[in-house]
Amino acid sequence: PPLAFDHELMLQLAIKTLRRDICFEPIVCDLLPDTYTMSQLQSLYELILDKKIDPYIFQEMLREMNITIK
Repeated sequence: PPLAFDHELMLQLAIKTLRRDICFEPIVCDLLPDTYTMSQLQSLYELILDKKIDPYIFQEMLREMNITIK
């Protein structure tokens, strides 16, 4: 449904900011439980970015960010 006042603009700005920041900061981990699988993490990234990500490229991105452990 339509949002009141300028809430649609605020929501779009929040989504834009989240999409920009998740590639550089581990903020997405705060949206998951304490332990999670790579597939859960990748699914969340794909949902936020609204696009499929090649698993190899995704793993390389995470290695560069240094935010996961085996």
